Amino acid sequence: KAVADAGRPVGVKTALAAVLLLPEALYKVELGAGKADQYGRRMLAPRELAYALRFALTDDPPDDELLGDAEAGKLATPADVRK
Repeated sequence: KAVADAGRPVGVKTALAAVLLLPEALYKVELGAGKADQYGRRMLAPRELAYALRFALTDDPPDDELLGDAEAGKLATPADVRK
């Protein structure tokens, strides 16, 4: 719509500005799950763990198998993560 209304250069700038205003475009959002420990730390949620593990090991997003494990509750404890 912005390209149609204002032309290609302004439209592209408007679209990029909209994307860059989202915190997720600049920061990796990790909220965690469960109760915080005595230091205020909490374990990442299973889906967050799947992304963190896969990016740390391969620089790629998680595959369907790893996401399936996260959804099935197989990334719920530190022992699960080590495994």
